[in-house]
Amino acid sequence: MRLKQAFLLLQALALLGFGLAYLIMPLEMAKLSGMGLLTTAALTDVRAYYGGLEIGLALYLLLSLKTEADRFNALRLLGIAYFAMFGARLAGIFIDGGEQQFNYIALGLEGVSLVLAVFLLGRRG
Repeated sequence: MRLKQAFLLLQALALLGFGLAYLIMPLEMAKLSGMGLLTTAALTDVRAYYGGLEIGLALYLLLSLKTEADRFNALRLLGIAYFAMFGARLAGIFIDGGEQQFNYIALGLEGVSLVLAVFLLGRRG
């Protein structure tokens, strides 16, 4: 399996796993980051946004494995998404301060994913 396909498959599996977890058990997943979900509307929103969006992205990545053009577009999407998440999370850490171990770990994972997506965008094949 080629490097781009392996990376996209790994990303898809991770997003699918997290998406399903947020869909099925939003309270437990939200607690990992310290979020409190106090209403049924909040639960539904987490199921939809964190669950549904991640599942949808995973499906898109799986569908992108076939052609080089599709893989390029999927890597570009991941690069933009991870750039935005990394920047927003970094801004939040500076603005909000305090001990944020969860966010430090997430920042690292997003940063690595961003670098890999950009690196793979520049590779042929």
